[in-house]
Amino acid sequence: MNASKQNADDAVLDPYEVGPGWFEIILPSLQMRVTDAVPAAFRAKAEFTLKRLKLRDGETVIRWRRSWYELYLDGNLALDGLRSVAPLIAAAVERQNA
Repeated sequence: MNASKQNADDAVLDPYEVGPGWFEIILPSLQMRVTDAVPAAFRAKAEFTLKRLKLRDGETVIRWRRSWYELYLDGNLALDGLRSVAPLIAAAVERQNA
């Protein structure tokens, strides 16, 4: 992630700026998107962050997410375990199951 930031430190969200529910994972694609919970003042910065850090649909990050999701689907990781290592994926599973 730091390599992707390069000189865009001020243009991407600092993790401490991010509020609860600002991002979500979409199943089954495992892509990340900005939610309506992001205040208007931060929306463009949130979108840029996803693009710049390749968090939306970057090949490496999707592979990582898929590995956690498949562990859950195969029964090798309980939902509580998924929540501890990949909380946004766990939240997506909970939304899907609701």
